[in-house]
Amino acid sequence: MHALQATDTTPSFILEDVQLSITQADHQIDTLRKRTLQLIEANETMQQVLALLLSVKGIAEASAIQLMGELLVLPEDMKAKQWVAMAGLDPKHHQSGSSINKKARISKVGNRYLRQALYMPALSAARHDKHVNGYYKAPDRKSWTQENTGHLCGDAQVVTRRSRHAQTTKAI
Repeated sequence: MHALQATDTTPSFILEDVQLSITQADHQIDTLRKRTLQLIEANETMQQVLALLLSVKGIAEASAIQLMGELLVLPEDMKAKQWVAMAGLDPKHHQSGSSINKKARISKVGNRYLRQALYMPALSAARHDKHVNGYYKAPDRKSWTQENTGHLCGDAQVVTRRSRHAQTTKAI
């Protein structure tokens, strides 16, 4: 919208239509979030998962809902390394002969939606958690996104395992 308003040549009907589209999209997002929270409130296990996710530093309601959609469908027996690989946060090394030995990067081979859902919480944790922030500012740090998003992925794994344990304990 800002780019359209920056020029005098944009017709007013286009500005009005774009503003209407933005308003409608915002309304749809609010409606979907409210309905999703109603579904979560109706299920005790989902309430526990949401509460556990919200207890992780950097994860707020919108991120928790998104993470629930990505994490609760994963197999229960996955190991931590598998979770990191599933999110595409495992290191990818590039070597060729003896002269090319580049720094490891994240592979980005896994679930991009899970990686996206973890990205903003990782940045938020870097800003608001003194331990993560100290690592983020360390001069000798590796790829921050890889490491800290991997830690958040591990936290999400713990949350999911706890919720599944609570679910199976109730079933017994």
